Amino acid sequence: MSQKGNKREDILRASMKIFAQKGFHNTKVDDIALEAGIGKGTVYQYFESKIHLFEEMVFYYIEIYKLQLIETVNANMSFKDKLLKLAINNSKHMAEHFNMVQKLDVRADMISDKMKKTMINKKREMYDVIGEMFDEAIKKGEVRKDLDKEVVIPAFFGALNGYCATKYQEGMMKESFVDPTPVVLFLEKALCE
Repeated sequence: MSQKGNKREDILRASMKIFAQKGFHNTKVDDIALEAGIGKGTVYQYFESKIHLFEEMVFYYIEIYKLQLIETVNANMSFKDKLLKLAINNSKHMAEHFNMVQKLDVRADMISDKMKKTMINKKREMYDVIGEMFDEAIKKGEVRKDLDKEVVIPAFFGALNGYCATKYQEGMMKESFVDPTPVVLFLEKALCE
């Protein structure tokens, strides 16, 4: 990987940390540059504005998440094990980035149409990957044949994210990870019986 590629990723990782600490509006490009160990001008060599950097940071995070998703779906394990691993990875991501999500005070009207469309497309790509996992599980007889993936996949993430977010918001979890196993066990009954 080139030096330029590494520096861009350094800036993106630094922006994740600083946006999480300070929120969008209270973050200065100087803060991100300092965290990345570079000058402010270098940030602007890669990103034309703070909102552009924010958008690219979101896309960067989504790609990291998607690669883990693909790795899990392609793993040689049962459907139930894949489902649990997906849930655990999702919960770990939520634990790692919960503060960022809580502090991101960007209004919807500030986000570009390009970002909105890209986020919808990325979500669709991830759902398609998981849909392939369901198709394979149906062929193997691991899940019910009458499942509607368009309902099951968002329901899975909705239940999982709702459960974990509630635990974090209530301050019930002292450790930095909410175990999603209860949600997965509940959903398995609906999917596999």
